[in-house]
Amino acid sequence: MKVLIPCAGIGSRLGYFTKNFNKALIQVGLKPVISHIIDCYPLDTEFTLALGYKGGHIQEFLKMAYPKKKFNFVKIKNYDGPNSGLTHTLEKCSDFIKDKFVFHANDSLIVNNRFSKNLKDDTLILSSNLSDSMRYRTASINGKHIKKIFDKKNHQLKNVYNYTGVSFIKDYKTFVEAIRKDKKNIGEVSYFLNQIENKKKVSFKITNTWYDIGDANYYKKVSEKFEKINIIPKNDQGIFFIQNNVFKFFTDSKIVKKRVKRSSNLKKLVPKITSAKNYFYSYKFVKGQILSYSKNIDQDLKNLLNWSKENLWRKKNLDHLSNKKFFNSCHEFYYEKTLSRVDLFYSNNNIIDEELKINNTLIPSLEKIINLIDWKDLSNGIPVKYHGDFHFENIIKINKKKFCLIDFRESFGNLDNIGDQYYDLAKLKHGFEVNHQIINDKLFNIKRDGNEVKFDIFIKENYLNCKKILDEFILDNNLSSKKVEIIKNLIFLNISALYTYPYSNFLFYMGKYKLYKSIIDVK
Repeated sequence: MKVLIPCAGIGSRLGYFTKNFNKALIQVGLKPVISHIIDCYPLDTEFTLALGYKGGHIQEFLKMAYPKKKFNFVKIKNYDGPNSGLTHTLEKCSDFIKDKFVFHANDSLIVNNRFSKNLKDDTLILSSNLSDSMRYRTASINGKHIKKIFDKKNHQLKNVYNYTGVSFIKDYKTFVEAIRKDKKNIGEVSYFLNQIENKKKVSFKITNTWYDIGDANYYKKVSEKFEKINIIPKNDQGIFFIQNNVFKFFTDSKIVKKRVKRSSNLKKLVPKITSAKNYFYSYKFVKGQILSYSKNIDQDLKNLLNWSKENLWRKKNLDHLSNKKFFNSCHEFYYEKTLSRVDLFYSNNNIIDEELKINNTLIPSLEKIINLIDWKDLSNGIPVKYHGDFHFENIIKINKKKFCLIDFRESFGNLDNIGDQYYDLAKLKHGFEVNHQIINDKLFNIKRDGNEVKFDIFIKENYLNCKKILDEFILDNNLSSKKVEIIKNLIFLNISALYTYPYSNFLFYMGKYKLYKSIIDVK
């Protein structure tokens, strides 16, 4: 079987989700859209993909994830603007259309697929679900064949089915000839309209498991129907699970390079990276329990802290020059990065720095709060091997005495393999107050009315116990609770710029409130 998948467009209707991604790589459940499509077809299927916007990401992923499958990649330079679009894309792919094939739109998901079996004639794949049918072309049937195809402007409500964006084209020669002859009006639907007009039979198959992810609202709704990952999505990275492998994706190729380098330093503390290219690296799925799902979290946390002290947080003895460099990296990481991220938050949300009443407490401007911090003391950290994103969702329990760390930071300021132990402790504590499950379940509130802001968040009782255990560990090891609190609240402010409303605003105002309180209340 041969399948043509056009993936050149920018996916503008998906807005935020395709800011840095081609829509073929946005996540649905455990894998990207393109994997759902590929998994529809037999193992020996040959795929031709038209690539334009962020096309290199798709090509790299498919070569890594499916090394045994056959892919043809057609680069579409003109994927946006005048004379772009599906017709142009199909014309550029015409050299690869040398046999009957399936046309599969890259925003069309059909799960539990059976439609690809026994395709003999020109065929439209239709859906019996007519919700929001005005968004789609529809078709009426007569016996085993298509009677008529309706466009969106000629909407029919009775005795019609939605066209899914998937079809089988048997008469490929006529299809290619039509494309090359009339480049303005020919797409796959135009081809079928012409076939029906010329009294040629067009068959159909009906699926009940079709999903459209072509715009932001539909994508959000569809995502809810698939298995969820306890991860808060970011628009510059992704994580996919393909068979027994995990694929990490970053739009910044420098991050991939640095993570690969750091993994060799962390060695057995992290999964071994098995493959890496410009935008992806992969490793074998680690068998164990994500710590956020632990049923005995108190004891697991105690074991984790002891294990980390022994294996991860061994203090590095630095010479004078290296220690100075470490101090400067801490200062850059805590102070300069915070200022930069906060400015980005202001810009993204059209918010100014000002005095506000937050949760019934008058909180000064953030500038004044930042000036209250002893940055010299805060930058005097503890140099260790470190993780950098140390919270329960990134920690796998292998057994009572062994853990595996995933999704570690690629660098700490200007340093690759040394970071501040206080940052790991603060990251761990921040996860007790704000964690992925709570956010994904929308168990938080944020409301601003004039100069008054109120926020709250649900915190599990066992996470309150975890906070006590961590506080005891900090005291028992002669560490500064105040440093941990301040850095934790700086983290909230820092990450607020990375997310969208309302979570972004919740993080910012909570971070501002708690930062002030940590400076004036914590001794």
